[in-house]
Amino acid sequence: MKNGKFKMNFTHFRVCVRRYFELILNDRVSAVTLMLQAPIMLLLISFICPYDSFATPQGIWNADNALFIITVVAAMMGILNSYREVCKEREIFAREYDAGLDVTAYILSKVFVLGCVCLIQSFMLFAGSYIIIDFPSPQPVFTELGYWLTLFLVMFSSSVTGIFISCVLKSSDSAVLPVLLILIMQVVLAGNTVDLEGTLGVISTVCVSRWGLSALGQVFDRNNMFPALAATQRDYYNESLLVCYLVIILMCVVLTVLSIIWLKLSFKKRQKKMKN
Repeated sequence: MKNGKFKMNFTHFRVCVRRYFELILNDRVSAVTLMLQAPIMLLLISFICPYDSFATPQGIWNADNALFIITVVAAMMGILNSYREVCKEREIFAREYDAGLDVTAYILSKVFVLGCVCLIQSFMLFAGSYIIIDFPSPQPVFTELGYWLTLFLVMFSSSVTGIFISCVLKSSDSAVLPVLLILIMQVVLAGNTVDLEGTLGVISTVCVSRWGLSALGQVFDRNNMFPALAATQRDYYNESLLVCYLVIILMCVVLTVLSIIWLKLSFKKRQKKMKN
């Protein structure tokens, strides 16, 4: 019985994945918009961050700004990809749910397809940023892979956050304010703009930008670029790279589970109302 249910749910997952990919590819405006996000963001970054940001201790604040801006851009791209995904299909999903569509398969299909989108977008952001900024490579290959992985995890975690918001709220319009609030939090609580002490420090633990920025600091060994100059050290780069990655992955898992639970409860409640 359980094996049969698993096969059925997996079939639902495959169908939803195929349909979601087709929707993206058939909607040329949406597909082009997704592909243009990274180039447009890179163009903006090129106006803000000098090519030699990491070259001298005198201009090291440019390096901090570059890492901060790239982290926030990745988080922004991720959430903008996904915050409407469930909202805009709510009526369609309601009918399919009544017909037996599995909620878990539906949400996981969204997570999977958006993960693929994030993989492409993060690579574009990664490759393009090397053209506009002369990044150091303290550990060749590892540094480059770590940089791409960090961008992907930040973007993917933000996409999952957007999915959760889309599950909680019933319309795309009502999701705008929470999205703006989260984006502001990503900017303010990343660690680069204000000191994360007390309450701010606690709140920042749920901001992916904080962990993403710390991870990039570790990947590029930011605090050891000019070890003789204590003034160039930044505490927010001292988090373990493994810890940063584990926290971001945990965020993805928790938000995915919460999205599934929330959607199941809301549609079960809807069915009860219809029966009554």
